[in-house]
Amino acid sequence: MKYAEFLVEINRKFGWGHSKLYGYQSPPNEEIEAWNLF
Repeated sequence: MKYAEFLVEINRKFGWGHSKLYGYQSPPNEEIEAWNLF
């Protein structure tokens, strides 16, 4: 609960939050191949 309250306080004071714009974007194919993910 304290962590959630901390996140709310940071959002109110600084306007910080998560970004869904980049959160769901796949890495480039070069990185996938370099890390042997698939």
